[in-house]
Parts: sequence; C-alpha cells; structure tokens
Amino acid sequence: MVQFKSSVVFKAGLAIACMASIVAANWMAASDAVAKRNVPDSVKVACSGDYKRFCGKYEVGTSKLDQCMRANGKRLSRVCVRELADHGMVPRSLLRKARQR
Repeated sequence: MVQFKSSVVFKAGLAIACMASIVAANWMAASDAVAKRNVPDSVKVACSGDYKRFCGKYEVGTSKLDQCMRANGKRLSRVCVRELADHGMVPRSLLRKARQR
C-alpha cells in the first residue's frame, strides 16, 4: 500500500512539474511576442546583411534578436551600426568604435 501511494504521489508530482514547464514556456513565448517592437524599414535595410549572416534564425523585433545582434556587435557593418545609432537603438559610442575598424 505504501509503495502504491508513493508511486501515485510521484506521478502526480511529475505531472504538475510538466504542466508548470509548459505554462512557463508558453508564458515566455507570449511575453516575447508582446514585447516585439517595430523596427524602422531603414534599419531593416541597413542591417539585412548582418541579420542574415549572424542572427537570421530570430524574428525581427524580438529580444532574442537584440541579444544576438549585441553578441555580434563588434562584427556588425558600419552602415548597420550607424542606422541603429540614428534611431537610438544603440549608443552613439558604438558608432565611433565602428568607424575605427
């Protein structure tokens, strides 16, 4: 009888953990979709090569793409960095660094 109860408790705990994981994953996906912002067309054009080269698997306007572009910041083209700076999406100091490369 004790073994049966512990088996049921284990299965119930496992089911709850799985449900919690699913809820958390859906919440994160929904929050990223809600946080999605508009990206100006001029930025899309200026950064399209960098986007395809480094971060093409991420959807435009999402925090995942922002993280990827930041991670590749030193490798972004000058024209992309300039456009990002002009729209206040990155600090102007990055523009000065891009010019020095």
